[in-house]
Parts: sequence; C-alpha cells; structure tokens
Amino acid sequence: MKKLLLFTFLIFILKFCFIKELKAIDIRRCSPNKSLQTASSRLKNHLFCSYDSNERPVERKKSIQALLQITPKFMEFESRTSSFTLHFWLKLTWNDSHLTWNPGEFDKLETIFVLSEDLWKPDLMIVNTGDRFEFPDTTCILKNTGNVTCVIPTKITVSCVSDFTYWPYDEQKCKIRSGSNTYYSHEVDFNFLEPPILMEDYIENHDWILKGQEATKIIVNTVTVNYTEIRYEFHLKRHSRMSHALYITPATIFLMFTLTVLWLDSTSMERLVLAGVNFVGHLYCIYDLHWMVPLNGLTVPHILIFYRDSLILAAFALIMTIVFRKFQMITAPAPKWISNIVSCRLLRFFITIDDKSKVSYELEDNVESIQSTTSETSNAKIWCEFAKLLEWLTFISIFLTYFILLVTLIP
Repeated sequence: MKKLLLFTFLIFILKFCFIKELKAIDIRRCSPNKSLQTASSRLKNHLFCSYDSNERPVERKKSIQALLQITPKFMEFESRTSSFTLHFWLKLTWNDSHLTWNPGEFDKLETIFVLSEDLWKPDLMIVNTGDRFEFPDTTCILKNTGNVTCVIPTKITVSCVSDFTYWPYDEQKCKIRSGSNTYYSHEVDFNFLEPPILMEDYIENHDWILKGQEATKIIVNTVTVNYTEIRYEFHLKRHSRMSHALYITPATIFLMFTLTVLWLDSTSMERLVLAGVNFVGHLYCIYDLHWMVPLNGLTVPHILIFYRDSLILAAFALIMTIVFRKFQMITAPAPKWISNIVSCRLLRFFITIDDKSKVSYELEDNVESIQSTTSETSNAKIWCEFAKLLEWLTFISIFLTYFILLVTLIP
C-alpha cells in the first residue's frame, strides 16, 4: 500500500512539473524578457503570440485581395502525352490585418522575414491537372502595414488539347487554370500584379518557340457559389527546321520522282528502275515517319496523308509503267473505241509517236518468232498511240493531285 501511494505521489509531482514547464514556455513566448531579446525577436513574439494561421485574417464580410505574378524560367512540351510543364517563380502578395505593428515600438523595424508555414496563405488549386499543388515552404517578407510577399519556385504539369494537323509546322495552346480550393470570390479575390507574366528570365526551349502568353481573370458563377479563376494561356510553335530537312524536302523529291517516272518513255529501262526505287523510298519514309509524328492528336497530320497518297501514286506509276510497256508489245487488232479515241483530232496533240522507232521496237521483240505484216504494224501503232495518250493523261492527273496535296500540307 505504501508503494502504491509513493508511486501515485511521484506521478503527481511529474505531472505538475510538466504543466508548469509548458506554462513557462507559453509565458516566455508571449511575454518575452525585453532585455534579453532583439527587436526582431520581440516583434515576432508580439505578432505570433496568439496568431492562428488557419483563420482568414479579416472580418467575416470583407474580402482579401491576393495578387499574383508568375516569372517563367523554362517550359517543356511532350508531344507523345500532350503534357505541358512550366517551371516558374510565383509571386504572391496579400494583406494580413493581424500582422501590423508600430515601427517606433520595435527600433523602427519595418520589415521582417517570416516562414510561410507560420502564416495564413490564400490556398491555390490547379484545376486542369491531376497533380495536387501544394504551397511549398519558403521565406516571406512581412511589412509593418501587414503586406505579405512570398516568392515560390515551383512547376506545374497540365494536359493540353493538341492539334498536330500541320506537323511539323504545328502550334499548340496550353492553359493553366487555378483558383481557390476553399474560399469563394467574396472571401478571397485573386488578381494580378503588373505585369501578370514577367518574361525577363525565360530560357528558350530547343524544340518549341513561345510565341505568346496571356493571363485572364474569370469569375465563375454557379447556382450555389461564385469563385475566382485565374487562367494562363501559352502559345507554342514547333521548331521545324530539322523536320523540314528530314521529311518536307524528301516529300518534294518523291513528288519529282513520280512525275519523272510518268514523263519518261514507258519502253525505257530507266523508267522501270526509277519507278521501283521511288516506291521503295516511299515505304522507307513512311516507316520512319511513323515513329516521329505524334499519333495522339484529334486529327491526322497532313504530312502522313501526303506520304500515304504519294505512296499510292508511286505504286500507280509503277503499275502503269508495266501496263504501258505491255500495250506497246500488242499486235492484235485494237477495239473500235480505242481506234476512235486515237483518231480524235483533239487528242492528237498528246500523241507524238515516232513511227519508225515504235515499229522497230516491235520488230526487235518478235524477230525470232514471227514476221511482222503490214496489218500487225498498223495495230501495234494504234496500241502505242493509245498508251502514249494514257501516259499524258496520267501525268496531268497526278500532277494536279500533287498540287492539291502540297496546298494542304503547309498552312
């Protein structure tokens, strides 16, 4: 029994000493010894003795004006994921009426540095991102008028609605939408410092040009609440020099190859070889382009459409080369409608056949098998003229098709 009483008495003594120590701490914090402390320490004790960082520092019906300014440092845009990342400094300033003092009472001290975690802060939320934005710990400047200024280094990643229609000359617009997660517009009203976006420290991106930026304030009205939303919009344009050299220039060369194939004589071996090389080159470029062009946009890039259609035209030119060569080897009588087309005066302009060369070509082809007759020579001439007419019509139609494709390729 005596041991139990002794143990209870010891616990009581320890508890009393602990409470007394806590009271001593509170007394030292709220009533500091002025002779042992600097003016800055006395001022901080004076301001934060009973300060509540969770309470909005203004009367209930009044609004706090929070001013914003961002200073972009550099940005990144990832085409594959359509994500825009901005690295910047956020300058945030507001007035805290609970943190004012008379400089004359504290050795004419007008400014002190305070940790942001000890202050009430207007909370910010990024609306169009999945990441939670948290106010990082920093050191803020507090003036005797209650004005608080915090400069926060941070970064934000948002998703953009991308449009790669005119890749590699595409332009993107990305928005950062922010607002308060807790307070309505009549409690905390966000606005801008001048200028809203300070670009003096911005470092250019190697892949994208920042063409312009804009900051706007919007009051969002709903049925139940009104809140302030701050929007930053950034206009990006892709550096296209490298892509132009790798894909636009070859596209022009393939265009010339295809037209040259159709311009050459269908009986020449050069045309057949060039048509094959042109087709294989198209396949290689499309395969390489598949890995370079972003495939996550809402529209198909025109460069892919161009190469797709150009591949079709290259294949068509290769097939027609074989067909035209076959036409000029035929000695059978031509159908009447072909003879009528060939004899039409309006179309004779396109038919410039060297009779001797064509007949010689047919005779060499059949010298070991048959002896050409006059009628066979006449039939071969009709087929050669018909093939020549088709070649010119094919050349003109493909030339017009390429012209339309080029118009849609570059904005």
